[in-house]
Amino acid sequence: MALLIVEFYEDAPFMASRNESVIYGKLISSTEDTSLSTTAEHVSVPDNAQYCAVSTDTACYIEIGSGNQDVASGRRTYIAADQRLDFAVKPTDTVSYRSVS
Repeated sequence: MALLIVEFYEDAPFMASRNESVIYGKLISSTEDTSLSTTAEHVSVPDNAQYCAVSTDTACYIEIGSGNQDVASGRRTYIAADQRLDFAVKPTDTVSYRSVS
């Protein structure tokens, strides 16, 4: 079973001075998807969100922007299995994603 998690935060992340790990802001919303497919799926960004963190246990493509994206080859970001990436977002954005295979 594949798992993709999209978490939305309202405070910008920063690096802790002691161990240089990322300190995340206030979590606003979180979405889990266990039925990933090669068809694009979408999550709307909450009003106060400044960035989102996407983590997955399966290779995926991500696209962030306004409107209904199709996660086309020219505009997508690749996330490898067992990886977490952070993206800046605006309240008017939509996070779209799909499995690589």
